[in-house]
Amino acid sequence: FSPSTINDCSLVGIIAGGRLNLGDVRQSGLDFSANYNLETEMGDFRFSGSFSKILNLEKSVVAGGPLFDALDTIGFQVSERGRLGVNFNRGGFDANLSANYVGSYLNNATITVAGMRLPNTEVPSWTTFDAGIAYEFEGGESGAFDGVRASMSIQNVFDEEPPIVLSGTTAVDLGNHNPFGRIFSFEISKRF
Repeated sequence: FSPSTINDCSLVGIIAGGRLNLGDVRQSGLDFSANYNLETEMGDFRFSGSFSKILNLEKSVVAGGPLFDALDTIGFQVSERGRLGVNFNRGGFDANLSANYVGSYLNNATITVAGMRLPNTEVPSWTTFDAGIAYEFEGGESGAFDGVRASMSIQNVFDEEPPIVLSGTTAVDLGNHNPFGRIFSFEISKRF
């Protein structure tokens, strides 16, 4: 930037800095999903499920460097994840329940206690359930509430504690588990 009396500048160059991904990743796997809608006199049901299975995951730190197996170890991807759900809808009422699954993996980054590194541990799989209900006011009879939607959802309905993963400065693997237990969410929105 060269200041002048007419407040203009001369661009000499742009320096762009940031992280660069120089490594290689080789991954293969399978993804499955299924959905089924069922209309009944009681209301409409929707059943859904998804499951991912990673078969192979190899990484290198730099391009052309040696590949290492990164699957099912802490800090990398877990080979099995799934979700099953059922949703019920009737008029403005909506309810859902779902199950979430994260497979087991190896903690090979354990902490050191009194100068001794703890042995590698197998982190068990973790299954949690989520639920929600919602109601949306519709039609001219609801007046000022027309288009208002009220909902409540609960993550980790049964307050399932995450597995203990002693690594670094935490006792929970935040990349795979939620340490906050049961979480309630309330929402009110208005459609115009």
